Amino acid sequence: MLPLYHNAPILVYAVQGRGIYGLMISGCPETFESSQQTEQQSQEERRQRFRDRHQKFEEFREGDIVAIPEGAAHWAYNDVLLLAGNLEGDKSNSKEAGGASLNLAMSSEARRLQGLHDKRGHIVIVEHGLHVIRPPFRRREYGREEEKGYYGGDNGLEETVCNAKIRENLDKPSRTDVYIPRAGRFSSLHRQ
Repeated sequence: MLPLYHNAPILVYAVQGRGIYGLMISGCPETFESSQQTEQQSQEERRQRFRDRHQKFEEFREGDIVAIPEGAAHWAYNDVLLLAGNLEGDKSNSKEAGGASLNLAMSSEARRLQGLHDKRGHIVIVEHGLHVIRPPFRRREYGREEEKGYYGGDNGLEETVCNAKIRENLDKPSRTDVYIPRAGRFSSLHRQ
C-alpha cells in the first residue's frame, strides 16, 4: 500500500498473511541508523561510525490489529492480497466528480505529483518482493522485540506517543477476555 494518512485514528486488522508496515508520527524519529560496531566500542565511536539511515517499520502477521493514531502517515506490505466487493469495475470511488475546475487551474507537473490520473490506487504490486534493512537491535522472535530504546530519547512525547504499543495479536487463545463456546472469543484492546 502506498503511504497515506487519515485525520482520525483507525484500526487495521490483518485477516490473512504477514508483512511489514511503516508509521511516521509527527515529532517522532522516522529513521534508525545502521552501523557496524562491536560491544567494546565507546559511545562516541559508535556515533561516528553510523553509515546509513533507514525508515523504521514493524512486522505484522495474521490476527494482528494495529492502532494508527490520527494524522500519522503509514504504509504496509503484505504477502497476501484479498479484494472484496465488485471486481468488475466499481466506479463509485472515482475521484473525477467535482475536480474538473481544480484540474484546469493546476499545472501538468502538479497534476502528475498529485496523481489524479494515476490508475494504481493505494495498492501496488511489488514485482519481486520487498527487501528492507531491519533494525539491528530487534530480536528475530515475533512479539519479543526490545521495545525500550526503540525510538530513543526520554522526553514526554517519545515516552507516551513514540514508544506506545500499537500492535496486538488477537488470534492468541490466551489473549481472550471472554469465551463463549457457541459465540467465539472476545478480546479487549485497552487491557493492560
